[in-house]
This record gives sequence, C-alpha cells and structure tokens, in this order.
Amino acid sequence: MIQTEHRKVDMVIKRLEAFWNDEITYIPVVIRVNPKLNVSYKEYLLSNEAQLKHQLHSVSLSLRVGSDYVPNLWPYMGTGVYASAFGCEIIFPDNTDPWTKPVIKTPEDVYSLEYSLEKGLLPLVLRRIKFFLRETKGEIPIRLTDTQDPIDTAALMWSQGGLIKAMLTNPKEVHYLLGRITELIIEFSKKFRWS
Repeated sequence: MIQTEHRKVDMVIKRLEAFWNDEITYIPVVIRVNPKLNVSYKEYLLSNEAQLKHQLHSVSLSLRVGSDYVPNLWPYMGTGVYASAFGCEIIFPDNTDPWTKPVIKTPEDVYSLEYSLEKGLLPLVLRRIKFFLRETKGEIPIRLTDTQDPIDTAALMWSQGGLIKAMLTNPKEVHYLLGRITELIIEFSKKFRWS
C-alpha cells in the first residue's frame, strides 16, 4: 500500500476505536466494494490465487469509496470449515456456498467424534493464510475464516432439527458437543494467529 493509504487506514482505525470506546458520537460507515467475479464461485473458493486477486481488487476499490473500511483479506471456504474437522463432508457446488453433510445421526454419536487440525478444510485455510501473507508481504491484515459459533457448527454437523430436538431430549450430549467445538475453535484460532 502507498503511504497515503496507510495514513488513511490509521485514521479510520483511530475513529473506530474511539467509537467502540464510547469516546465520540460519530457513527462509522463501512463500505466494502465487492466486484463481480471473473471466475466461477467454486474456483474462487478453491483457488488461493483467484481469491487473492479478487480480494485485492476489492480492497483497492473499497479504499476509494471514502468510508471507514479497514483493508483485510479473508481466507473464506464456507461456513462448514470447523464441521469438516470433525469429518463432515463438504460439497462445493458451482455457484453457491459449500454445503455440509451432517455426521451425527444419534445423540450418542457425539462421543465418538474426534477433530483434527489436519482434517477437512482447516489445512487448506492455513495454507491460504500463508499464501496471502507471502504474496502481500504481510501488509494487509488477514481475518479469521468464517468462524461460526458452536451452535451454528453443531447444526451443520447434526442438522438443525436434530440439534433442536436434542437440546430438549439430550442436553448432556449437546453440551458435550458444543464444548468440543469450542475447543477446536480456540485451538485453530491460536494456530491461525501464529501462522
């Protein structure tokens, strides 16, 4: 980024911090310009190069708008990233977000589920982060992948109807699953932070 962009971003960050600290009455307006993809959505999701190229173009356009936007890159691979670490299959349709196939059929299934940072989409997300860092020389902050809360991830792993029913009939199993998902999110977030 050129020097004037750095100064502008520094000013925006100070305004945002002041807003969140209740120090001013200014209400930030964040506008992120998302240009049309010139590849299929599936290719955008699966290609480090396509995602970086598109996001850098978005950052460039967004900085021209004059809002409180802070440049960032997003290693996005859908909402099922954490569910995939527990063994959920992720399906990438051509022109929409990925689908997650539930793996929990009965409440007792939660006790046999194991996660791994080396399973599913998590290793791909970490490689994407390293690619973004290398290609941008670390000049643009990278935010977490789409981190759903534990209940959202559990709903992907169990199905929403099954999870809601189990909240009434099997709260112990639901609580156990939410704890395991929380552990994974914390562990991966720490690994992401130091990647």
